Amino acid sequence: MGSKRYSFRVREGVLYLVYTNDDERGVDWVFEKILMGSSTTLLGKVFTISDGDHLGESEDGVSEGEFPIGKLEDDYYILQPVVLGTQSPVYIHKDVVDELEPEDFFIRQSYFERTAGDGASRGQGWLEKYIPLFPKIEGMIEGGLKLGGEDENSIPIDKFKAAISIFPDREEVRRYIDARVAHIIKEYVLPKKDFASHRDSLIDYRESNFDESGDLTEFAKKYQIEIFETAKEELVRMLAESDAFSEADWQDKIMDIILLLYPKYIHKERNVRVTTDTSHGYLDIAVFDAGGFIDVVEIKKPIVGGVGVLRKTQYRNNYVPSRELSGAIMQVEKYSFWLTRWGKNGEQVLQRKYGPTLPSAIKIRISNPVGMIIFGRDNGFSDVEQQDFEIIKRKYKHVADIITYDDLLRRLENILDVLKR
Repeated sequence: MGSKRYSFRVREGVLYLVYTNDDERGVDWVFEKILMGSSTTLLGKVFTISDGDHLGESEDGVSEGEFPIGKLEDDYYILQPVVLGTQSPVYIHKDVVDELEPEDFFIRQSYFERTAGDGASRGQGWLEKYIPLFPKIEGMIEGGLKLGGEDENSIPIDKFKAAISIFPDREEVRRYIDARVAHIIKEYVLPKKDFASHRDSLIDYRESNFDESGDLTEFAKKYQIEIFETAKEELVRMLAESDAFSEADWQDKIMDIILLLYPKYIHKERNVRVTTDTSHGYLDIAVFDAGGFIDVVEIKKPIVGGVGVLRKTQYRNNYVPSRELSGAIMQVEKYSFWLTRWGKNGEQVLQRKYGPTLPSAIKIRISNPVGMIIFGRDNGFSDVEQQDFEIIKRKYKHVADIITYDDLLRRLENILDVLKR
């Protein structure tokens, strides 16, 4: 059985598809169709050609045909829509043509063909289908498709080659079929394993080896590690020297860490005046999320007047909130009540005052404000104290998240562990 080979050749500003066939027919059948006024397709119907030159036969009997598919204009070879079956021309920069092969223009997709009748006699099994790649990509993007060059809308050739290297192959298709069948029958019988996870693990592995952002991803990760390590070191230093900070400085520095750990919040304001039923009051700290919703934060130093989050003595064999913690909970609840009562009028007042400091598209909204209390340490708690404190936090969950400084440290350490791993 003869073999067929395809390659590209450039000559005098023209890009040619070169077709070599050493079986009995050679390439004559292609020219016969062209002479009859009919275009034909080559390489699994990926390229459509309507003109070409017969280069004759060499001593070993190999016949070769050369078919023009693109012309050079302004540093790009232009392949017209009829050649690749696209809606618009495809542009390939002159400097990257040598890095391309005809096989880069299609996906060799494996699939399983089910035949009628006797599978053994009719033939049944894995087949290969050529799927033209450029019409597929064109349907996913805006504008024309360009490969290489300095144009801002072009695809770098190395990223293009890396992307096509992870298209589905026979093994991935097989795992997909297994997962689909297992999903259907699992209601009646127990599959031997989780076939869906088996499929996903292969996809995840392949995509993890295709780092489309390259050095940028690694740079961003190192930058994040540096940020969180700095935040952790600063918090450890502050906890060791808490008496050296004024209350205002302490709150500002802790809020920087809160905004880092809770990226949904994009802005903070201190001493926010709100109208009450009889007069007005001030929120110590208000935060605004990316949707414009306002929430309340109450920050106290780890120990206030020698007292932390729990009373030092038990009440009927239970550890209960300290007076400072109870007061902070009450304060946050009152702040939320004031904001809710203020409603639409409050939104308008806050928008006029703080809207200019927020992104222009964000409108400040008041809707069930939640609270956050940063106070106390829990690193020295006994098992009983830890259990009772957890009950207290859950009891007041509807009012505020009660977060100790050891909670903040643990969250920073966990994030760093994930980033470094």
